[in-house]
Amino acid sequence: MPERCLSPFRNMAMLGALVGVLGLTACTTRPFQPAPPLYTLWAKPGVDEQGVRRAMLTCGFPDSAYVSTKAMSTNDWAKGELCMIERGFQYQDRRILCTDLRDLPACANVPRGKTFGTDPDFDPTSVPPRDPAAACRGTPADATQGCAPSTSSGRK
Repeated sequence: MPERCLSPFRNMAMLGALVGVLGLTACTTRPFQPAPPLYTLWAKPGVDEQGVRRAMLTCGFPDSAYVSTKAMSTNDWAKGELCMIERGFQYQDRRILCTDLRDLPACANVPRGKTFGTDPDFDPTSVPPRDPAAACRGTPADATQGCAPSTSSGRK
């Protein structure tokens, strides 16, 4: 009986496909799912969905379900989250924006190490200092929040 020999290229292609499929499934908790509506990320005892939606609009979010980064600056988003917390709402996701982007003007008075979400609070001294430019995402709205526009073109 002759032995059947697979080409090395076919073996590599099969291995690459297997690694790709495993990579897609192993690194995501909700593969191929859209982000949940924003109003589902906030809760307050005794407040229904419509109450959460109204509070979000009052706190400056242009929509209570989905907001693009073009519709709202990073700093305004942080202000909206802090407004919701001040109104007694609890964030149901891991952490608010000010936990990671503490250099935003809106986050100046937020206690360091407090996540306001499901992540545990942490010791802020254990976190290395961030580059101040990390708070700027380069959107046009961020330029009005004290973030300087990038002058480099990325080419050398």
